[in-house]
Amino acid sequence: MVGPSGAGKTSFIKMMYREEVPSKGEVYINNVELGRLKKKDVPFLRRDIGVIFQDFKLLQRKSVYENVSFALEVIEENPKKIRRRVMSVLDQVGLKHKARFYSSTIIRWGAATDCYCKGNRQQSESCNC
Repeated sequence: MVGPSGAGKTSFIKMMYREEVPSKGEVYINNVELGRLKKKDVPFLRRDIGVIFQDFKLLQRKSVYENVSFALEVIEENPKKIRRRVMSVLDQVGLKHKARFYSSTIIRWGAATDCYCKGNRQQSESCNC
């Protein structure tokens, strides 16, 4: 989602996973009006929604794989299903080859080949960080 600062992008996303409720109008996910969703049902909604936060919200001492699998482990999903699902998601976002990397490494070097440390965006081969 793109738009100017203050346009409501973050607020809209927060409404999609019921962190916030709209002051006007309605938000529907899977034919459920989220403003009427009971607080006890919010965790079940969130099991079907994936959100990637701007500030990552990653567990620094866990690998990329462990960060993605964490929520599925909490709800006691079958380990074989977890492995298939996590690897599928990592493949979709181009991080399958980094499954064993620690999240702090990914944040420093970017998701693929770019280096984002020190506020610069450079190809990793030329980065001197």
